[in-house]
Amino acid sequence: MYWINKSIHLIARLKRRTLILLAVIGPGIITMVADNDAGGISTYSVTGAKYGFSLLWVFFILIPMAYYVQEMTVRLGAVTKRGHAEAIFDGFGPFWGWFSIFDLAVVNWLTLVTEYIGMTAALSIFGVPPYLTFFVITARANGRADSLRSACSTPDSSVRSAFRSPRPGPSAKSYVQPLSLEDAGAPDSVSLSLTRKQIMDLPSEDLADILEELSGQQQQAFFSALGTEAAAEALMEAEPRAQRQLIASLRREKAQAILSEMSVPQLAALLAVLPHEDMTELLGLLPKEEAARIKALISERESTARAFMSSNYVAMARDAKVGAALSQLRTSRRERDEISYVYVVAPEDSLLLGVVDVRDLILADDDKTLGDLMVSPVVSAEESDLREDLANLFAKYHFRLIPVVDAHDHMLGVVHYADIMKEL
Repeated sequence: MYWINKSIHLIARLKRRTLILLAVIGPGIITMVADNDAGGISTYSVTGAKYGFSLLWVFFILIPMAYYVQEMTVRLGAVTKRGHAEAIFDGFGPFWGWFSIFDLAVVNWLTLVTEYIGMTAALSIFGVPPYLTFFVITARANGRADSLRSACSTPDSSVRSAFRSPRPGPSAKSYVQPLSLEDAGAPDSVSLSLTRKQIMDLPSEDLADILEELSGQQQQAFFSALGTEAAAEALMEAEPRAQRQLIASLRREKAQAILSEMSVPQLAALLAVLPHEDMTELLGLLPKEEAARIKALISERESTARAFMSSNYVAMARDAKVGAALSQLRTSRRERDEISYVYVVAPEDSLLLGVVDVRDLILADDDKTLGDLMVSPVVSAEESDLREDLANLFAKYHFRLIPVVDAHDHMLGVVHYADIMKEL
């Protein structure tokens, strides 16, 4: 039975990896096929008619060159997290940035000319006048463009639904109370209709939406008004582009304070979208052991439960009384997400015996013991389990935390739901 379950698990993992591979190479295949356009086919046919097969040897040079150029551009984008024009603007200045955009516009225009040449040449074989081909193709293209614009202007259209829908919440444009620019570095202000206390009470999703709507100094000023914990939560909810903008504007001290509020998996998810130089600089602000774990998470394709594990959890002995446990929780000053469960362990070797939901703990009589309330056996993950295995456990049981144990059920730490499921 064990080998049957193991085989089913391996087949499911292979299927998932195959789908990921197809999702990666799919756009490349579509682009390759789309490149066989009218201008390309007409060029191929004319070249073949004139030179025959005598130039096929050139492909042995062109194919490796095309491969390495494409791979270099992919690596450049993956490391810098910037598009082509943005990278040129940042690396070489406005002159070469605008030059690249102008050059791209000219090349695209010339490509459009070759498209018309190819289509008119093809239809002329059937006796269609070139001017008629030109007007029909142009009218058809304009009609499709008008349809696309109409679809994008419709609130409920499928085209708009493909983009990220804004979460309900306050709009950044409605704020009227001045905020100081702690990190913006310029004598300016942002208008807010909410007090600072009300801002702190907003959900992190709404704060992220506001930060994405703002830009430049206004964005920096609003972010600087947030407390360290609120800033960390909003930063994790923001889109990658806003994350890069906010990180680039932070002072070293505030960046270190915000990073200290995040778990290792959250830091890995954040740093993975930053340019390499920013990632390296922020890693230098973290303890060496923590930075090493983050690097492992970013670089490893299949990270294990040990990499995602946190040592911040509540563990007590089996004979602990409910009243004493509640008193200890109230005075421990732990974060909210650390006290969802109380894990019952053996004091001598941290052997995991059971788990008690805090809600059950609150409703129980003070003189009962944790052993009376605990659920056993406990759903747990082994330290060698992959992220996919952890995701399956969370999807199946909907727990907020899952304990990580070794081969002998000794508790090592916990994995948080948000650290595994947020990016899925």
